[in-house]
Amino acid sequence: STSITWDLSWSTALLGTNYTTNYYSYPSITQDSSGRIWVIARYSDGTKYWIKARRSLNPNSVSSWESTTYELSDSSNTSGVVFPGIIPLSNNKVYAFWYRHNAIEGKLFDGTNWNSNVTNIATTWTDSYLGIPSGLADSNDKIYLAYSSVSLL
Repeated sequence: STSITWDLSWSTALLGTNYTTNYYSYPSITQDSSGRIWVIARYSDGTKYWIKARRSLNPNSVSSWESTTYELSDSSNTSGVVFPGIIPLSNNKVYAFWYRHNAIEGKLFDGTNWNSNVTNIATTWTDSYLGIPSGLADSNDKIYLAYSSVSLL
């Protein structure tokens, strides 16, 4: 028999102030190789949407979080069709990816810092829930993303 243990000692990783401005939605969570928890989500100020992430202060615990909230994508997107994901890699690295407007983009955390540039991975459906990617990495840190695309004849 297998059992699941739930950690009920938690604190809020990404906190907004209301549901029309300054709010988070569509969260994703992972654990890096050091045991620290990462939470990534879509953030909105009420008119624009972008991706933010935060890391737990201690391994195997969500009772406290680093003071820094990382802004991963630019804040120019006015379409609410923005959905993030995050993948654990080796050596405390993680890879964040997201669907934004009509593009799949990503950014690497190298174990210490986030890369300064966003990587444009693919172009897909415009403002559609059909383009939302899912991803994983193999034991060699090779990243695989699955998403639907459109082909115009």
